[in-house]
Amino acid sequence: MKLDSSNKLNISGDRFSVTYSIWGSEAEARGIASAIRVEETAEFPEDLIGKGDIREHVLGQIVDFQHVDGNHYQAVLSFAIEITALNCCSFSMSSMAISA
Repeated sequence: MKLDSSNKLNISGDRFSVTYSIWGSEAEARGIASAIRVEETAEFPEDLIGKGDIREHVLGQIVDFQHVDGNHYQAVLSFAIEITALNCCSFSMSSMAISA
């Protein structure tokens, strides 16, 4: 059973970005970035999220992914401002470092 998101959400379209430093292979780093975008928003298995506003507007988006050097990658993820309940304490760091 998939999460039904047929109800329209009141999403402003305003987003904020967080830069993550990730260490590992490119595939591992991309996988971690994708896992973060879901975990920081839906906290629900992505394959159970159907089409609609949750998938299109609430899930985090990978807006940039760059190879820095060696096994170091940088991912910029954007999030709908509404996921913070207008309180950015959980995203108080401008960047985060993660290792695979």
